[in-house]
Amino acid sequence: MKGGPALVGIDTGGTFTDFVAFVDGTLRTHKVLSTAHNPAVAVLRGLQDLLPDAGPCVVTYGSTVATNTLLERTGARVVLLTTAGFEDLLEIGRQNRPLLYDLEPVKPAPVVPRRQRVGLRERDAADGPDSGGVGEAEEEGEDDEEADGDEDVVFHGSPLRPASGRRGGGRSP
Repeated sequence: MKGGPALVGIDTGGTFTDFVAFVDGTLRTHKVLSTAHNPAVAVLRGLQDLLPDAGPCVVTYGSTVATNTLLERTGARVVLLTTAGFEDLLEIGRQNRPLLYDLEPVKPAPVVPRRQRVGLRERDAADGPDSGGVGEAEEEGEDDEEADGDEDVVFHGSPLRPASGRRGGGRSP
């Protein structure tokens, strides 16, 4: 589509930050060294290199570093806050096992242990209104471990309801 906003995809990895852009019907790619101390530095540098005269852009951002940190369990302790009743969704998984017909499959340990999954009685209705309040954690599933100071809380979708994120002690992404 000519004349529309540039569509940009960015992935921050441990060594490189990769960019792909679709601008006026043309595909562009670019790669810069990642900046571990502040990933935004590499993102801004790469955008400037790739699209020096760009107007409005639609950007999708992902971080292999963040995903790997979560999967390798090398970062801060993770607590999953989710809608009540969905605490076990990640552990239940799907039918995509490497050995589909294995009668005794070995499941990997869940990324977030059960004791670190907390259900909140909060849900957005289909027509938009908030039908409950964040911050009302279910008693079971709460973790009594002392915090080590490395925790952060981010509420997915909180830009739509910043008050919910603030009530829950988090921040908007």
